[in-house]
Amino acid sequence: MKLTNNLLKVLCLLMLLGAGITGCKDDDEGTPIVELTITGIAPTSARIGEEVVISGTGFNNDFTQNQVKFTGSAGFINAVVKSATNNTLTVDVPEGAGNGPIQVITGGETVTSTMSFTLDTSLGSPILSSLNPTNGFAGIEVTISGASFGEDVNSVKVMFGSTEAEIVSMTGTSIVAKVPLGIATGEVKVTVTRDGVGSESPLNFTVNATPVAVKTVYWCSSGTDAGIYKGEVTSGAANITALYLVKNYEQVSGAASVSVDPAGGYIYWVSNAGGLFRADINGGGDIEEVMSSSELPFPYDLALDLNTRSVYASASTNDFSKDFIYKKQMDGSGEGEVVYSFNDGATYGPDAVKLFINDSKLYWTDGLKMAVVQGSLDGKDTPKVLYDQANGLQAPKGIAFDPDNNAMYIADYGSGATPSSNIYRGTLNGEGELSVIVAQGDNVNRAIDLEIDLENGYIFWMNTSLNNEGSAEVMRSNLDGSKVEKLFDGFVNPGFFDIEIGEVDTKD
Repeated sequence: MKLTNNLLKVLCLLMLLGAGITGCKDDDEGTPIVELTITGIAPTSARIGEEVVISGTGFNNDFTQNQVKFTGSAGFINAVVKSATNNTLTVDVPEGAGNGPIQVITGGETVTSTMSFTLDTSLGSPILSSLNPTNGFAGIEVTISGASFGEDVNSVKVMFGSTEAEIVSMTGTSIVAKVPLGIATGEVKVTVTRDGVGSESPLNFTVNATPVAVKTVYWCSSGTDAGIYKGEVTSGAANITALYLVKNYEQVSGAASVSVDPAGGYIYWVSNAGGLFRADINGGGDIEEVMSSSELPFPYDLALDLNTRSVYASASTNDFSKDFIYKKQMDGSGEGEVVYSFNDGATYGPDAVKLFINDSKLYWTDGLKMAVVQGSLDGKDTPKVLYDQANGLQAPKGIAFDPDNNAMYIADYGSGATPSSNIYRGTLNGEGELSVIVAQGDNVNRAIDLEIDLENGYIFWMNTSLNNEGSAEVMRSNLDGSKVEKLFDGFVNPGFFDIEIGEVDTKD
């Protein structure tokens, strides 16, 4: 009897174990494994950029864990999954999609639909995806990205609110248009119509108030249209004019810094290829050599002494064994002279230079000491470090003066992959600590050079692009750092700049 009972117990135990083993056929957590399938595509025909919903089973409800691929001309191409449930995936038809099946990949499994997707090649309503930039002054160019714009510019209208914009150029997926002049400041809706068919979802653009009392700004830049430019705010709009382009004037190649003499009617610049040049400030004139490449093998910056009609330039020898500041008459006449010279990079490395004529002082930012240094116009004073890394500077690249308030402004480029670039205020003699008046962020980004408009109470600086990534910007603020404004942008890799103080000689 005991044997029979024991056998029954063993049989029951085996049955329980069998039930447990059978319950593990689904997965380790006891959750049934659902087969990966595609049961439907809706709609089965759509245009590039339009939404498609894929139905089925076995999808991951975390949309990032699913891949969807459309048939393309050279195999399957990825689509962006916008949302997901266990039974639906929502995607936009990707560029390059064609006719054929759709694939879904999730959890290491792949399934291909038995039904085909058909690309609709007709043009639907214009689709707006983005604006660049999303704010700016009247008159600037804005790029509208999207789809279904067509190729006939005469059939397309771009509206900023109720005002039609001028179209500069367009493709089927991109339109460059100008913000209309006279448009009210504030947020407006941007829409596109093609042959009377309007875009369904407008985009928002903010029209900034046009700055007042803006001095004309001159700068050099490299890139596709390398050259020397000027920016003006006139008739309620910001306008940029090319004065001298490299493709027309070889002496502009490598331009690294500009300075202007409005009364004399000239713009001056140094070139990294060597030498210092000048030409008509209004553009289109003959180019004169002021300093040769043997005098300035590798120059960085220049500054004009309009009282003595002299030009100062910072430079290095081609092998960088010597850094120096050189002086010569602005018309290039006579012999030049070395004001300061530093051998083997052992002491100083002048970069951006500024003159304080009333005190016969010469200032520069120093690329070796990462400092702001004071000397004299005749080179007789021993250089004196006013501010350096001990004061928080990383890589100063610009200085400007407000003598009446004993103030010095410094633009710090920063250092490293994520630099802390700031605009500082200190004193002319270097006493006291530096204070940040405009901090790193959207308003200050790898800043170089500083110019000052004491008449209207503004400082100007240049936000640069790094390795041609992103647009450079000319910025300004009040002298206390308040009310920061972007004046000009849309160019890359700029050098040191200048602003126009005084009336311009038109040389008529």
